[in-house]
Amino acid sequence: MSKQVAVASEHDLIVLGTVAPLHTYLGEMWARRHFAYALADGDLRVKHMNSVLGQMWHLLNPALMILVYYFIFGVFLGARDGIDNYVAFLVAGVISFRYVQAVIIQCTRSVPANIGLIRSVQFPRALVPGAVTIEQTLALLPGLLLVFVVAAVDGAPITWRILLLPAVIGAGASFALGLGFFGARIGASLTDLSQVLPHAFRILLYTSGVLFSLQRSVSNQLILTIFQLNPFYGFVSTVRWSIMAQPLEPLVVGSFLCWALIAPVVGLWYFRRAEHQFGA
Repeated sequence: MSKQVAVASEHDLIVLGTVAPLHTYLGEMWARRHFAYALADGDLRVKHMNSVLGQMWHLLNPALMILVYYFIFGVFLGARDGIDNYVAFLVAGVISFRYVQAVIIQCTRSVPANIGLIRSVQFPRALVPGAVTIEQTLALLPGLLLVFVVAAVDGAPITWRILLLPAVIGAGASFALGLGFFGARIGASLTDLSQVLPHAFRILLYTSGVLFSLQRSVSNQLILTIFQLNPFYGFVSTVRWSIMAQPLEPLVVGSFLCWALIAPVVGLWYFRRAEHQFGA
């Protein structure tokens, strides 16, 4: 095999089943970035294509969910008590949490959903979960518009921090893609994973400070610290800090940034180790 690889390299050929060096692989991903965007844009246009309201559902779905959460948690369970601008607090939390959730779940389904393309065209397979991340980021834009409108109507303070929102979303995308790489590899052989993940995310929803303030609900400092190390809580809190000037603990920022930097590196390494199994 090593002799074949040497001969192939000499003639700029690709030996199927071999793993390219990381720098070469990343270079190929960058060279084919337009392919990833086209794949994401196509998938985004297809969704809700046959419905009456079409792409409006990217905005209506989270809006209806937020309305349900507001009445159940904000009104009936009193989660809004003691929280300034609770409506903006809730909208920012739900939109940001749903974004990470959607990236990870859709990445888990991405390899089986694109198996025909994977087996027909030679390209870095990491572009498949990468395209999912681009798609969900584009789908996030109407939700962010909703957050801005609600924050303005609710009287939430808008400060210079909002200028850092693109960097915050970028860090969230990096973290979500990192976990998405894990999901994509596992989901390629264990398709039931995408059915289990929504139930796990329901638990995360209640432990990530999306619907209520953890500081007001958790009195034990050790347990609160554990919650603050949760990267989903870190992303939600950082988005709120950026949009509506919510206070933010340094521990939360540090933990979230570590997750955003480490997750894609480890995730890509894990994904590439099984990439040859997805098709030539």
